[in-house]
Amino acid sequence: AAWQPDSQLRRRDTYVLLAAAAQATARIALGPLLANPINRHPTVTASSIATIDELAPGRTLLGLGVGDTAVRLAGLRPARVKELEAATRLVRALLSGESIDVGGEQPARLPHHRPVPVWIAAGGRKTLRMAGGVADGVFVRVGTAVSSLKAAVGAVREGATAAGRDPTAVRLG
Repeated sequence: AAWQPDSQLRRRDTYVLLAAAAQATARIALGPLLANPINRHPTVTASSIATIDELAPGRTLLGLGVGDTAVRLAGLRPARVKELEAATRLVRALLSGESIDVGGEQPARLPHHRPVPVWIAAGGRKTLRMAGGVADGVFVRVGTAVSSLKAAVGAVREGATAAGRDPTAVRLG
């Protein structure tokens, strides 16, 4: 896989570089690591990642997180867990072709929707549980201590179960 950081004040445009990578590769997975719902509206992120998946069909993955560096450098605050959850649900719905009320004059719908897996980077228990409930996969960010990893995986599985999902279907990275 090749991951492109999404930090507008430290890197070039994430989706332009992913498009170039899609054209230059044929097998590796591609995606942003990590997009966030603060500096780019989730509808824009959904459209951008769907476009990348058109260029690299089946090789695209959307990594989402709270924003950290990307938002702090812009004088903004990272997303709260509820904001990240809402953004994830919105992006997944748009990528699935659903029409969603986003507060506009009419429901939003991506005319070029594509099913792209959405992963969330998470380290805190609350975020890990939320990610297990809404994401296709979770990038576990708790270090390498076995006890921390076991607790994190347990939180992801708890979140999936609480959401009525198969806990083994949520991938881990």
